[in-house]
Amino acid sequence: MPAKKKYKRMTAAEKKLRKEVKQEMVAKGILSPPKKPLNRKKFCKEVHAAIKESKLSTYWLWEALPWLLPHPEPVRPITPEEVGILKLVKVAMELDRFWAAKKEAGETSATYEEIYRDVVKPILDL
Repeated sequence: MPAKKKYKRMTAAEKKLRKEVKQEMVAKGILSPPKKPLNRKKFCKEVHAAIKESKLSTYWLWEALPWLLPHPEPVRPITPEEVGILKLVKVAMELDRFWAAKKEAGETSATYEEIYRDVVKPILDL
């Protein structure tokens, strides 16, 4: 088995040149400008606040899902975000089955612990 090729570290001049070339490409519009990373905690708070204010119809959730779900036959690796969306859909389907079974058994309520244990936890553990 051939030895792994060792790469030499870039010199300060090479790093400077690379930085300048990148800035030029951004200025010409070839590359998009770097964007700030998403502040996840702030985003989460904003979405929760928007949900409380909104009277969101489930119709719009069904309209939004196809835009976020990966293709059934993916041609690229599935991202962690897409896994989260898939888990959300799976939880919704399992909750539907859970409540259908409860209704069939003549029950009309369940504890949070029961819902978490029987529906949510198995999906989160995937």
